[in-house]
Amino acid sequence: MDKETPSRVMYNDLKTFGGIKLGSAAEILLSDRPRAGGRSLRERAGSTPSFLTREVCDAEPGKYGERDFNDFSAAALTIVSRMVDRLGGTDARERICRHYREETVAPMCEALEAYGCKGTLYANAVERVATMTLANEKDRASVYVLLFVATGCLGQPYRAFKLADEFARAKLSGYFRTKMDVDGPVPEPVAPRETSMALVRERNGVGDSRFYQLDPAGTEIGAFSDGPSDISEVELDVSAPHLRIWREKGHWYCEGLGSTNGTTIVSVDKRVRVVEPPARERPRDWTPEPCEIFSADLICLGAHTCFRVFGVNAG
Repeated sequence: MDKETPSRVMYNDLKTFGGIKLGSAAEILLSDRPRAGGRSLRERAGSTPSFLTREVCDAEPGKYGERDFNDFSAAALTIVSRMVDRLGGTDARERICRHYREETVAPMCEALEAYGCKGTLYANAVERVATMTLANEKDRASVYVLLFVATGCLGQPYRAFKLADEFARAKLSGYFRTKMDVDGPVPEPVAPRETSMALVRERNGVGDSRFYQLDPAGTEIGAFSDGPSDISEVELDVSAPHLRIWREKGHWYCEGLGSTNGTTIVSVDKRVRVVEPPARERPRDWTPEPCEIFSADLICLGAHTCFRVFGVNAG
């Protein structure tokens, strides 16, 4: 196989880091529910080594659904228990956290990207596991592992994030939240209007080389925005869905999506317009309204993610 699948990345890691061989990992993860033909994935994988290697380990994203796997919460707890036994020492869970926070992110993102999925969604989810609120810090390892194995099995990082969130809330008295910014500076500026528009990420006044072409029907920006024209290359203080931009009757507009840290626009004349105030400052009766955007505006999501607007006038 030319490119490594997310599933292959997962099974290889469980073996090399966790000491859990392919057959054992499959037994933990695969469901015994019968599929079409009467046999379950676990049964076929257990009886036919070539099926396990080619059809399970190298399965492309989307090949199998959630019903083909065991409950990911129970699987994650079992895997962490095996890893703790193997690693030994009082810092075993810390080592597990460090491994899944640092060492596995790049390989999983690369595998997702190779199959047309947004790797940034997985990277954003890992960042949120690192900052989530938990009643017991030792439980963080289980959330990292659930996110990793659910992404590997399903090839859907946002669905994996939602499963991790449900697990944290139901079993660990924990929850994810967007990082709150208290005093980030408002970046600097520059305006007009157009028929086609694109965004460029700007850091410290310097624009990146990548252009994000806006879809007239709608482009969403957020940590877990995964539509074809959506943008997820954002910092930790940007909410899951944060902002939507679209074109209507020749004008371009944006509107907040209930974000934690809000959105502002800095115009060419240095005027600051508030698209959506931060949640902590938002009046109870606040109703989001479209805000028109223009070429050269600087759109600031939270305190650390800014996009410069570029327009092309058809005339």
